[in-house]
Amino acid sequence: MKIPAALTSLYQNDHSLSAFVTTAVGTISSHINSSRMEFFPEYTDHNVTHLESVLSTTTSLMTEEAKALLTPEDAAVLCVATALHDFGMHISKEGFQTLISEANPMVPTGEFSDASWHSLWQDFMGEAARFDGRKLRAIFGENFRPVRHPPPAEQPWEDFDYLLVGEFLRRHHPRLAYDIALTGMPAKAGKFIRICQADTDHQRFLAELAGLVARSHGMELRPCLTYLEKKFHNRVDPRRVRAPYLMVLLRIADFFQIQPQRAPKERTDVVSFKSPLSDLEWKVHQSVTEINNSGSDPEAIVVNANPPDVSSFIRLRSWFSDLQSELDRSWAILGEVYGLQKHNLLCNLNLRIRRVRSNIDNIVDFASAVNYLPIDVSFTSANNDLLNLLIGPLYGGDIGVGIRELIQNAVDAVREFDDLPEAVKNGDDTKRFEISSDVQISIELDDKSQPTFFEITDRGVGMTADVVVNYFLKAGASFRRSDQWKALHEDDKGHSKVIRSGRFGVGALATFLLGEEIEVETRHISLGKN
Repeated sequence: MKIPAALTSLYQNDHSLSAFVTTAVGTISSHINSSRMEFFPEYTDHNVTHLESVLSTTTSLMTEEAKALLTPEDAAVLCVATALHDFGMHISKEGFQTLISEANPMVPTGEFSDASWHSLWQDFMGEAARFDGRKLRAIFGENFRPVRHPPPAEQPWEDFDYLLVGEFLRRHHPRLAYDIALTGMPAKAGKFIRICQADTDHQRFLAELAGLVARSHGMELRPCLTYLEKKFHNRVDPRRVRAPYLMVLLRIADFFQIQPQRAPKERTDVVSFKSPLSDLEWKVHQSVTEINNSGSDPEAIVVNANPPDVSSFIRLRSWFSDLQSELDRSWAILGEVYGLQKHNLLCNLNLRIRRVRSNIDNIVDFASAVNYLPIDVSFTSANNDLLNLLIGPLYGGDIGVGIRELIQNAVDAVREFDDLPEAVKNGDDTKRFEISSDVQISIELDDKSQPTFFEITDRGVGMTADVVVNYFLKAGASFRRSDQWKALHEDDKGHSKVIRSGRFGVGALATFLLGEEIEVETRHISLGKN
């Protein structure tokens, strides 16, 4: 693992610190290079290159004033913490059995009210046994099965067993990084591989601080400040380690590792993932085209991306929002801990970045460049009890009802287009979609001749974004009762000029009788743009 010169130059003349870093980082790198990440077969890269990128990003986040304040101990702890922060994800199957054994000597940390690893696993399995179909499908893919305890390490495991343990480790790998720093990496036959030197009190202190900084990237920062107060009676710089600043650097730097290099397209071109969550994460990484700090705002990072579908867009927007929240909280923590430290200049421990900007911030502009509606919307009800009434007693689970409602809505859309005034029909936004008939239906079958996908296409009136959000996805709300619809399709006496067969909104909800997902594509739009 390559370490930036800005950090090695600080500790390389201190033989004790240099040995501490070299031993820990070298051991971790060797294990990662030989690891198959057997519990995370579909994850983006978490190799040594990832660690190097995180560490390089931490230095680029520092202001010049902050760099001048770093101590050799700061540099040593930051390097080891970065190497540790995802290391638990490289645990082996035998190591996992050692981890959850009742004989595991890793002592729960009282400052965080930690449970033993054996108890954590038992609690997780109790929760996993209650996962619903949606949760199971998201983690394990379509061919999921009921949750069970994995077999002993010496027996064959199924893919499902590895993914189940992976979900457990994903949740707790920050805690595992801390425990590995103090005790070692769980290995076969109940043994532990020492990672950090712990022969002297100072080495044990450095290992604890490196573990704490690594752990902090997966939890709120304030409990970590409380830990420093209780354990060392100093949350500013215990033994010359500015731990809160290092915590901020690591968590923000790790956030910025959303790059196509971690999700090479060459793999997704030839491999299909089982987990929809993994598939989505790879798409999001691959959609990022550039990250720079060369815009007009010197305190902003600019991310340019081209998410290929609405799911990737929503996930990316969420990532931007989470990153901005982390930046805001981190600046608040730095101000709280170091803001009054003017006498020793620690008030200058700040970040170069305060904001994140992207080309998808302006949804209206971005929508004009893609072929989907970049909005996070879901079904709602205009009446609190309506959803229960619709799905149960009204439709009785009959999938034929969902097909009927789709056909009725398609026919209605065609009739509405026919009824539009000529001036509207000839407008740029209402060009009719050309298919061989007014309504077309297609069905895809699996290798057992069972239907897996139902599609209905019509050359009807289409929908605007407002109609999709406020009517189509709101059960019980009808666009056909709006003033806009009435102005187009009612005569002077208020009578509809269109013979209607379906109920807009109700029919859309009925489609869930066919399956758990629906996809809506508006290929032409009436009275507005997509």
